[in-house]
Amino acid sequence: MNFIKVAKKLVIGAITAGSTMLIAACYGVYDQSYIVSGRVLNNGEGVENMNVCLNKDTNSYCVITDSQGYFTTDTYDDDFRVEGFQICVEDIDGPANGSIINECMDIPPNTSSPVDVTLNVHETN
Repeated sequence: MNFIKVAKKLVIGAITAGSTMLIAACYGVYDQSYIVSGRVLNNGEGVENMNVCLNKDTNSYCVITDSQGYFTTDTYDDDFRVEGFQICVEDIDGPANGSIINECMDIPPNTSSPVDVTLNVHETN
């Protein structure tokens, strides 16, 4: 009885491994995403509803910060990793969370994923 259970597990393992290798052989290895996450702060406090964009040439990937100022976005475009990019913060809710000055930060080429950034923004006077 024990032998049958072990044999079943071995057969299932072989089928699973074989199908994974078949998919990789037919379609290639899956690309890994390039993850950028972080937080937008104003005087040490998270700022919600800020538009955070990764910009590279004509490509942009944008996300909105949560109630604590955190954001996470990713891309499968390897140019962001290889060539570097600019990450910009834009105030999209007007004076609701303070009138924040739009700011950008350069991320150098070959920065490994996940990229973790803290963007300190300032209110307009």
